[in-house]
Amino acid sequence: MRIAGALGVERVRDVFTPGVISPSDVAFTGPRPDITAWGIALSAMHVPTGLFVQGHYNGVDFGNEAPGLASGYWGQSAAGVKKDTAHWLIQAGISRNWFGYGNTSVYGEYGVATDWGANVGGRNYTTAGFTAVQGVTDTDLRVWGLGMAQNFDAAATAVYLGYRHMEADITCTGAGGPGVCTGAPGATPTKLDTKDIDVIVMGARVLF
Repeated sequence: MRIAGALGVERVRDVFTPGVISPSDVAFTGPRPDITAWGIALSAMHVPTGLFVQGHYNGVDFGNEAPGLASGYWGQSAAGVKKDTAHWLIQAGISRNWFGYGNTSVYGEYGVATDWGANVGGRNYTTAGFTAVQGVTDTDLRVWGLGMAQNFDAAATAVYLGYRHMEADITCTGAGGPGVCTGAPGATPTKLDTKDIDVIVMGARVLF
């Protein structure tokens, strides 16, 4: 068995927005954020058969000690209390040298990302040129996919092809003004009519 893992933690206490006191003097103002982000990754392979499984998990705790804070870190870029977020993804497959050129890897994957675009009281999206979405309180993104990679050891090259299908659930209240969610502020939470996305990615990596 071959096993590898990693763990990372980040603490954010920096004020993001500067306030100009004089042309030559800049001070950072506003409450400090209190964000803790961490992630863990683990992979394992059964070397004789080439069977492998790998995955990772990321979570962000925004502290929520300063309502209205817009620090800019980890997506905390809109006024309001940012919801804590999480994301995980797992992949499993087989990697073996079947053709003599190098390992061929085939895998499947599944993952979920929760609340990366939501605030506790609702987050507004009013980008110019797009219909406004008001009061986003919950987001959920599910992804599954299939892929393969072929190594060519003699050329230090790998070619890859992957497919991913993504489904999103977005819940909002319309709070903050009319939008596509309800058309009226403060209404009963409603799910947006989102469309699934299918993505195909292909390419090559050359080591030199």
